[in-house]
Amino acid sequence: MRWGVVITHQSIEVSHEFLLVFTAEDNESIHFSWTVSKEIENSQKHFGNLINAALSYLFPHIVGRIEERLAGGLSVRIGPCSLSRTGVTYETKGWFSTTPHFVPWQKVCVSLENGELIVSDAQSPKARISFPFRTTNNAPVLMALANANRNED
Repeated sequence: MRWGVVITHQSIEVSHEFLLVFTAEDNESIHFSWTVSKEIENSQKHFGNLINAALSYLFPHIVGRIEERLAGGLSVRIGPCSLSRTGVTYETKGWFSTTPHFVPWQKVCVSLENGELIVSDAQSPKARISFPFRTTNNAPVLMALANANRNED
């Protein structure tokens, strides 16, 4: 599950491209997308309703399925992050090498800035990685899991 809006400015016209995608385990997907440059508020309302419905009815099942996998000792990949029962692993790139980072769930920080999901270590904020929220399957799940596991302290 993923979603997002791209806002484009062309001279005096502003357009919004709305996107909501559900992808099954067999990679079959359902895309809801449309672009508007008029009656934007109306489309924003409809988009919000779609997101709320997805969060209410589908999201709990998606999170539950991923939590079952993690509890069973499997890893789950979301964007450049590998999730496990104990935490999140990702790599940061330096000038000459990449550095692997493992962050226990209790120390995982997530934030959303300018359409990018940022994952970092609470004790080492410079050890961070970012990736597009709109185009990364299950990015909202990573956010939810990180926030839920941090609150369990």
